Amino acid sequence: MTEVSPCFITRYAETEGSESTSPLYHPRILDEPRNKALPNQIAVVNLQPRWLEKTTTIRKVTIMPLGALLPHDEDQAPRLVNLATLRDFQTAVGGYIEAVTIESPATTLFVDEDGKVKGSPVNRRATILWWLLVPQARHQDVLRGNIVLIGPPNKEGQSTDLPEELRHLLFDAKSFKIEVQTIDSQDTWSGNRQVFTDYFTAATSALSLADRWTTVELVRVVTTD
Repeated sequence: MTEVSPCFITRYAETEGSESTSPLYHPRILDEPRNKALPNQIAVVNLQPRWLEKTTTIRKVTIMPLGALLPHDEDQAPRLVNLATLRDFQTAVGGYIEAVTIESPATTLFVDEDGKVKGSPVNRRATILWWLLVPQARHQDVLRGNIVLIGPPNKEGQSTDLPEELRHLLFDAKSFKIEVQTIDSQDTWSGNRQVFTDYFTAATSALSLADRWTTVELVRVVTTD
């Protein structure tokens, strides 16, 4: 069994005047393809030593990415979570993790890679979110079990927080509307006066509209703020 490992941010504070000669570790990204069941795997961090050129005292601080947990059980509300270790990700999704990339807004979505084999319940909310943001996935596949969302890896390969846009939509906003772009107006977003009080209800209606209205090119859910 192979697994994708999320990358954690590790920072070091250096203090002059110590006689310590301890190594400073910095992340280096390895280009290792992992499980092929889902596209766009993230790379794995390997910690490689780099010896300091001067004597220092090293104080290591690990920065935990802030993510969102979407339980498959809809009686449980989505919640923000800090993810400190690989075990935290595994515990959240209930198994070995696998990554799916969403390009806009840039997000990494983690699933249980054995969810289908286990017969885990379909995560309706996560699937709706995925289908809305990734049109190519619509009616092609579903997501199962608990799902974790965080930001994409940065240029050093380190995991980042959930994008502010998604955090606002999922946790802060109280009122939503649907907007579409049609074949005849590809540069303009249009909508009506219908307002929703739940993001996933609005997203479900948006997907239904896109299925029924053949001239729709793109559809999105935005706040009414």
